[in-house]
Amino acid sequence: MAPREPRHHPSWPPRSELISANLRGANLFGTSLREANLSGADLQAASLVETNLTGADLTGWRIYGISARGLKLERVEQQNLVITRKDEPEITIDNIEAVQFIYLLLYNERIRGVIDTITSRAVLILRLFTSAHCEI
Repeated sequence: MAPREPRHHPSWPPRSELISANLRGANLFGTSLREANLSGADLQAASLVETNLTGADLTGWRIYGISARGLKLERVEQQNLVITRKDEPEITIDNIEAVQFIYLLLYNERIRGVIDTITSRAVLILRLFTSAHCEI
């Protein structure tokens, strides 16, 4: 009798359950968290550089102060990501790749000034084209 090949369940390998895990300040550089359920996890000040989050559930992460570069985010569930400290009014976003940009817009006056300048100049340029009846 020939040995049977193992049957793989559709959810194989098993999904890691790290719900509400305290990963504050963790160095997760290059870590694979594929298919992990990390909903509600606290990752404040964690390093997620080159982390594989394919198929993971990031719902409700606390991500104030994270370093996130080169993430693998295919099929990721990401909503209600909290970008503020626990002692601040809660601000959430639904895209981990936008975290640092949104934080800069909220808390960095120079960046806000640059955005305001770009916006006002773009409006002036559009007005010039509109008033000259040029097609844009």
